[in-house]
Amino acid sequence: MKEQARKRRIPFAWIGGSYRFTDEHLAEIIRLFEVRPEAERSATPRAAPAPAIGSLKARRPRRTQRVA
Repeated sequence: MKEQARKRRIPFAWIGGSYRFTDEHLAEIIRLFEVRPEAERSATPRAAPAPAIGSLKARRPRRTQRVA
């Protein structure tokens, strides 16, 4: 949380050289970052289509690359 406060992304109080968070600060932070499910989503998640990939070829290990 200190990093987020330092970047001024969340509310805080700077007291005695330390970041302090009141109950109101924490409630606002929770509201800021709350993620709610979308109403349009179906009950079963859909799998994303697999991207087209050509044939893959393994590389030689590094120890054999230096010798060769």
